[in-house]
Amino acid sequence: MRARQLGWLGVIGVVVAALVGPSAGGARSETAEPVAVQVARQGWPWLSMGDGRPVPMMLAGASGPAGAGPALGTPQALAAGDFDEDGVPDLVSAYAGAGGGRLILHRGNVDAIYPYHPGARARRANGTFTAAPFLAPVRVFAVPEAPHFVATGD
Repeated sequence: MRARQLGWLGVIGVVVAALVGPSAGGARSETAEPVAVQVARQGWPWLSMGDGRPVPMMLAGASGPAGAGPALGTPQALAAGDFDEDGVPDLVSAYAGAGGGRLILHRGNVDAIYPYHPGARARRANGTFTAAPFLAPVRVFAVPEAPHFVATGD
């Protein structure tokens, strides 16, 4: 993994270079190794960039993971907010489909953020710990119109 110590403007340059790549055509870089950037003299200033990961969905009452197939519709938008007021960001995703759409609520997992917290250690000891970023099952809300944008606020 490459690591560099930079100021904030250097971070912006490295992020752009990592996302766009060296080609003049603006194509995405196809490097096999992850990129990490450290901002000099700023505490714990690591910015790690890597490929995205799929978010598995376990629908309430379902026997296995569900994909974003025809039953959910076409993905439209994402927004983050603390919907259940537990101090951990949650994710809402919007899907458009025939005759309306769906909003999917993924509850954030505190153990993914703080895996060494005493509460996480207790869940690890009793077998209920998970490092997944979101908890299962997800909540699905049918909406009468296709949601093209979503936003959160307090």
